[in-house]
Amino acid sequence: MEYKILDSNLSDLYKISLCQKKAFPKSLFTALGNKYLMKMFEWYVTSEHTILIHIEENGACIGYCGGMINDGNLKMGSISTILQYTFKEAIIGVISKPWIIFHTALKNSYPVIFKNIKMKLGFNKKSAISHKNNNGKEYPQFGLIVIGVDGKYQGKGIGTQLLNKIELISKEKGIKSMYLSVFANNHQAIHTYEKNGWVKIIDAHNTQSIKMNKSLINP
Repeated sequence: MEYKILDSNLSDLYKISLCQKKAFPKSLFTALGNKYLMKMFEWYVTSEHTILIHIEENGACIGYCGGMINDGNLKMGSISTILQYTFKEAIIGVISKPWIIFHTALKNSYPVIFKNIKMKLGFNKKSAISHKNNNGKEYPQFGLIVIGVDGKYQGKGIGTQLLNKIELISKEKGIKSMYLSVFANNHQAIHTYEKNGWVKIIDAHNTQSIKMNKSLINP
């Protein structure tokens, strides 16, 4: 079934946040609360290097997909950029729900969090990041950061529709390739990515997550 795919804007933040909760009810982002989620998705619709789309059925969001365009001149990676943007809401979320400090995802992120706290206080310098091809020449790439589907609609091809649409948008913007990182035990997501032409990049030093690429250059 084909659903209505839309470019997301500020008026869509609440419904996308509700979808996030249904897609990932146990995630750290969901635990931080609706204000944090809306601030996080706000970054995707207000930043010049980002893209966010969502799927609706009868006015309700049932899936979303977004990421960041890397033109080789970004000051920070996506995780740090989002943490800096949502810093206040994240602090409020933890203070209002102190049990969150025991959340597995938060404990695993302590090094990144401490780095961003120092950055927020002006102790860490920001350095540009880039992605280069084999000839050392930089070109625009799209990093897929978030994708989620309401649990009731999973297995109906919505994830594939979102991936196809975000790929089309990327091509229209002159982007040459896409990349993402996914937990190694998320077999369903990995299968969906592979089915849509994404290729695994094996890293022997990282067994918890898998990086995947997809070229948008026609052979």
